[in-house]
Amino acid sequence: MMANIGMLTKCCLLLLIAYSCQGADVAYDTACTSGTDTCTVTGTACIDDGAGTDKCLCDGFWEANTASDGCVCKATYNLNTAEDACIGEVGATCTASTDSDCLANGVCTGTTCACGANFLTGASNDDTCSAGVGATCTASGSECRHVPGGYCNTAATSAVCACGAAYTASTTTCVGATCTADSVCVTLDANSMCYNGKCQCKAGYSVNPSGTNLCVTTFGSGAKSIVGSITVLIGSLLLAMLYM
Repeated sequence: MMANIGMLTKCCLLLLIAYSCQGADVAYDTACTSGTDTCTVTGTACIDDGAGTDKCLCDGFWEANTASDGCVCKATYNLNTAEDACIGEVGATCTASTDSDCLANGVCTGTTCACGANFLTGASNDDTCSAGVGATCTASGSECRHVPGGYCNTAATSAVCACGAAYTASTTTCVGATCTADSVCVTLDANSMCYNGKCQCKAGYSVNPSGTNLCVTTFGSGAKSIVGSITVLIGSLLLAMLYM
């Protein structure tokens, strides 16, 4: 009988020790024991407060909010979908080659967030990496809309953004095929023209991101058609000037 009581006492002591080793749930800006306690506020970790005391404070890409009772993402970082981590915009600092620190479709190159392969190079602080040539797309073609002269090639084994018949791929973008006269472009696409040595859709036509690889009219008749044609012409001229 005494042996059973002794064994029961030992078991209770072991359970008590195991429970105590689990640590406590600790609130924001409260003293904690590193490696044992759990900081309950999102974005906090048990770290030195700078005065020699370990507390649950904002850590990593988090910083204290204006009320000093919790954490928000630092500048150039945004909450992920699960709202439990901060992810960097283009140009933000990341942990050596840890892609999860960066925006969707982004990668950590060295210690800086950038857009990944097949995505258009984003300007500093961009929070979105737009699909470029080679990026996966759907029949709607909306993913390829940021690629002038591009469309979603659903005929490929895996649908990807590609360049229209009068254009050629240049890394993740499309540039007009080299030409010396309109006739060169027309052989590629009946509704294209040669401008400054590069083929492009003629005024009033464009490559529909959700269509085929050919230049087609994308506007209605009347005043809207005129406005649309002018818009396409300006866009085409600007594109051509970029690659002069």
